[in-house]
Amino acid sequence: MSSQSLSIRSLADLGTALLGGACALTMLAMIVLTVVDVIGRYLFAAPLPGAGELIELMLVGVIFLGLPLVSLSDGHVTVDLLTERMPDWTRPPLLALARLVNALVLGVIGWRLLVMGGTLAGYGQTSLYLRLPIAPFADAAAVLCWLASAVLVIMVIFRIPGHRHNEDASFTD
Repeated sequence: MSSQSLSIRSLADLGTALLGGACALTMLAMIVLTVVDVIGRYLFAAPLPGAGELIELMLVGVIFLGLPLVSLSDGHVTVDLLTERMPDWTRPPLLALARLVNALVLGVIGWRLLVMGGTLAGYGQTSLYLRLPIAPFADAAAVLCWLASAVLVIMVIFRIPGHRHNEDASFTD
């Protein structure tokens, strides 16, 4: 393995750890918030104010923090009806094409999220109960879409195999 691909892999491992950790902490916060809200609601007849809004916004974080991780592991949903029957030599170019199409789609989604964030900021859109501004969440989602898109393009350029395409990985266990 060349030093360039080794440094890219190290960078990918660091990014995976940071994004995965942020995603896990956000999910943990969602769980704690839900438990506190449910206990307050049913035992004390006092639900946690704004818990539903916070959970919704944290869910946005979990989804978009996970996009670069899913991209790096080639974990996007695929249907292999035809590619299973194709010769092995066709798989790398098809994988590269699929990654580039995914990168394009994520780039467009990121662009539209940024436009929506600008619109929301222009209107001063906030959440109903807690009055949290919504635009920063759309902007962060856009950046994470672009990060996922960049990950896919880098994987094509450097021909980095994803977890799904690793010969040692078995998904039938």
